[in-house]
Amino acid sequence: MSILQVPIIRLTRAARAARDVFSLRRDDVWLATFPKTGSSWLRSIVSFLAHGEAAGLAEVDRAMPAMGAGTLSEPWTSDLPRLIKTHHPYRPGLFARPDRTVLLIRDPRDTLASYHHMLSNRSVARFEGTLSDLVRHPSFGVDAYLRHYASWVPRATTVLRYEDLKADPPAAIAGMLHALDADVDRQRIEEAVERSSLDRMRAREAKGGIANQQWFDEGFEFVRAGDRRADAQRFSDADEAFYQQRRAAADFDLYPSPHVPTS
Repeated sequence: MSILQVPIIRLTRAARAARDVFSLRRDDVWLATFPKTGSSWLRSIVSFLAHGEAAGLAEVDRAMPAMGAGTLSEPWTSDLPRLIKTHHPYRPGLFARPDRTVLLIRDPRDTLASYHHMLSNRSVARFEGTLSDLVRHPSFGVDAYLRHYASWVPRATTVLRYEDLKADPPAAIAGMLHALDADVDRQRIEEAVERSSLDRMRAREAKGGIANQQWFDEGFEFVRAGDRRADAQRFSDADEAFYQQRRAAADFDLYPSPHVPTS
């Protein structure tokens, strides 16, 4: 793909987002998430609850719509509310309705390490810098994460931590659904979690690939197994100090402790 195609892709996405606005329903729910916070896993679980099947990465945007993907006009037949993913910060003109939001968050240090892995393996608009460069980047780094969080948290119906989802997936999903007045049988949730395990997601990725596969280097893995980060993908002491300074300045108190990496 040529670098000249990037503006065309962005214009196409903007046009899709404009069309999607007219397909929003009153009972829809925003799934607001900074990139690489675990939304694909969450959406795979909810896809099973809604449709009876866990979507692989290649088809998750068709099974669980995302703002700007151009799929909001398709029928939604489930009794569960429709979760609509967006990575964008809150914008009043675009996100004023529906008025319910699940805000999915993850330790910014894990988020940015995973985000750097993805951006540095893109075949188009690749990020050429180090993790330390990304951490300080105004559009991708710590400040971007904190702006995204601050824009959505006053409007969040519920805040779901990836760490809680990983520690006890059925309990986290049940709590999220309860906050949305959509209680589901616990056994059904446990089945959805089992069908959407990270091992199964990796197997589906290996078989069916990911959406927009052409945007990434050959061999890129979206769902990675375990904590396989090299030292270059971990926060340095200077990165940690920068994070703590920016976190304190933004009054972000959810992840204040010294960092313990998660997978």
